[in-house]
Amino acid sequence: MVRIDWSEYSPGTENIHLGDNRITEMNWEGAPSGLQVISLWDNLITEMNWEGVPSGLKEINLGENEIIEMNWEGAPSGLGVIGLYGNKITEINWEGAPRGLKKIDLDGNQITEINWEGAPSGLEVIYLSGIQITEMNREGAPRDVKIYPEYLNDLKNKYIKSMKCIKSKAKLLRPVTDQIKHLSLANPENSKYNVVRKYCGVEFRELMEEALGFDLVQ
Repeated sequence: MVRIDWSEYSPGTENIHLGDNRITEMNWEGAPSGLQVISLWDNLITEMNWEGVPSGLKEINLGENEIIEMNWEGAPSGLGVIGLYGNKITEINWEGAPRGLKKIDLDGNQITEINWEGAPSGLEVIYLSGIQITEMNREGAPRDVKIYPEYLNDLKNKYIKSMKCIKSKAKLLRPVTDQIKHLSLANPENSKYNVVRKYCGVEFRELMEEALGFDLVQ
């Protein structure tokens, strides 16, 4: 186990670079109280540990490590920038994330779904290059967040547009919801799916199910 040796830094040190040192643990005991920026990229860190971290830390680079899970417990509230690119993260977790977080880099991880639950409302930028996104869920996303690469912004906009379209169609269909259910039960050939598809198209089936509140396929 290789820990950070803080002995050579004075309490007023604000910026520290410790990349490529084979560090395995984020230990903060003895860290400069004035620390604002630290780079720990290209080490062997497996866990995000914030116990004892200087309260004034504003930016940290943890790229190219061995981190599997995002853990924010004890992270300083003023942390605004974090680099987590090139790790082994499989799921985005915002629980306990600093409210002041503005930018996060998750390039090159193993994430397949964008989850926004609990994301800081002031988040401005998220980097997701080199990730095979299979699902874009916009629900709960910060209003003005920019997603890179830019094609994911296009996907986000299409999602918003589709939801608006589906909700508007669902509003028109709600008065006949019971009739659709009845048709499905009375004659198997008139499934809810077949009745509704002419209104919204096959590609919107799942969104339509959410908007109507029942499954279109049994």
